[in-house]
Amino acid sequence: MRRWSFVIGLLAVSLAAAPLRAAEGNPSFDCAKARTSDERTICADPRLSELDRVVAGAHELARTRVGAQATQRARELLAERRACGDNKLCIFDQQLRAIGVYRDMGVQASEPDWVVEYRKQLSAAAQRNAKLPQRVGECVMTAITRIGDRFGGDLGPAAKQDFDPGTSVEFANSGYQVSYERESVIARSRVGDKVRMCLVSIPQDCPPGDARGRIYTTTNLRTGEAWTLPDAQHSCGGA
Repeated sequence: MRRWSFVIGLLAVSLAAAPLRAAEGNPSFDCAKARTSDERTICADPRLSELDRVVAGAHELARTRVGAQATQRARELLAERRACGDNKLCIFDQQLRAIGVYRDMGVQASEPDWVVEYRKQLSAAAQRNAKLPQRVGECVMTAITRIGDRFGGDLGPAAKQDFDPGTSVEFANSGYQVSYERESVIARSRVGDKVRMCLVSIPQDCPPGDARGRIYTTTNLRTGEAWTLPDAQHSCGGA
């Protein structure tokens, strides 16, 4: 009996240390009981279902390592995914972010080898389905898909520092805005927030093929706050 106890214990340790990969099948939850937009979207998409299984498995392993910390973080991650609604690209990015969070907790969770190509497909679909405004005064509805600094990193907490990494925000319609400063109204926004994006300025006399420097006013429909920023760090013809 002791021998079998030893073998079972050794197997449990080995599974916790091995890279986690998704098994075939449905997502980690019962699709017959799916009630929210994000859950129904995941159930209808085999790729998102596979990522959901990886996330769920990574959470279970993280919970055995850090306990309540993993559980609390899972609630936060789920709320952020819920905010995506039925936006596939937003859900996809949130699932990858969740895998990264659990990996930081010591879990060896492996992303499927198709993630890069599938993100390209989702991005292309988002461009087809939601376009940027083309005329000054024109507005479109879209959603936030990423919030970070102007270098592409995560937007960390506000802190006194010699160097301000600035702020950037990306949208489901492939829109982008950037600032050299930390924008608190964007920091208070969330991935998945619905926004109204209006074109307010188009630069003149730009070199052929250089469309940088368009300025948009974006209003977050959840917070009611708005910001006005350009779509590039330099206007057309700049560095």
